[in-house]
Amino acid sequence: MSANRLDRINKRWAAVGIIWVLVLAVNYWNIGEMYRIREAREKKVFLTMDEQFLRAHSREIAESLKKREAFFDSAEALSLGLLTVESNLEELAARYRLTDVEVRSQSDQDGSGGIPVLFSCGGSLKGMVQCLEALRKDYAYMPVTKVTIEIEGRGAPAKCEIRLNYRYRIVRPEGQA
Repeated sequence: MSANRLDRINKRWAAVGIIWVLVLAVNYWNIGEMYRIREAREKKVFLTMDEQFLRAHSREIAESLKKREAFFDSAEALSLGLLTVESNLEELAARYRLTDVEVRSQSDQDGSGGIPVLFSCGGSLKGMVQCLEALRKDYAYMPVTKVTIEIEGRGAPAKCEIRLNYRYRIVRPEGQA
């Protein structure tokens, strides 16, 4: 073989090699584009499904959010919230004819939005149970954490100590920025 012919063969192999490198590069780019398009389609499908779900269940979601809000009392200041709690507990005690009512709260130590409240009273066992049921039903933002009831004898009034966790959120008054 002559050097000229060998040089032409080498040039042809070099051209074939360059073509194959270009083919492989285009192939890898094409695969990358396919993955990108597939991800975009999947994302679109999930977003469409989310949108359909939100449309179909918007009423239930709104009701759940409203129920969630019931687990926190909105107060302009912690002291005002605690005054409201004390007033509500005294009103409940009066409604169920409970006596010797005392409401105490501890300071907010960790800033978590919950304060332990101690509610103690005396009266009939039936009145205490009704009061506890009203607390559970009407004051979801004050869940009962512990109940202690003492009865000294038959026919004697019961003494009750209820530990609550007052959960609150501080809100700005309307009109203030």
